[in-house]
Amino acid sequence: MGRSMSTYGIYGAQLDINGHVLRAIIRQIDPKSKKWSGLPRMWDVNQIARRIASGDTVYGIFTTYDDHMQETFRGPKLKRVVYFRGDVGVDVEANELGRTVYDLVQHVATHW
Repeated sequence: MGRSMSTYGIYGAQLDINGHVLRAIIRQIDPKSKKWSGLPRMWDVNQIARRIASGDTVYGIFTTYDDHMQETFRGPKLKRVVYFRGDVGVDVEANELGRTVYDLVQHVATHW
């Protein structure tokens, strides 16, 4: 019997000098209610890449701010990638303006 697949959201990331994710703040999501489930955790990129490779879904969770409102929304899924020298990492499936791994960095300072 196989394990059930899980859904996660990343809402903060620490990048290396090449812009690759080193570790991230991740939290499980209940896909039916679209609400957080459990407590946030800090995972290194290898843990996240293993989850994606095993069939779990991981989304970037992004926040926009203006003068009067803060809006949080689900961005693109993350995918497992293998870089030039064989290092494993993660990146968003579709780089959209305001929804890249660089945009996840804004949340890191309050959680590290």
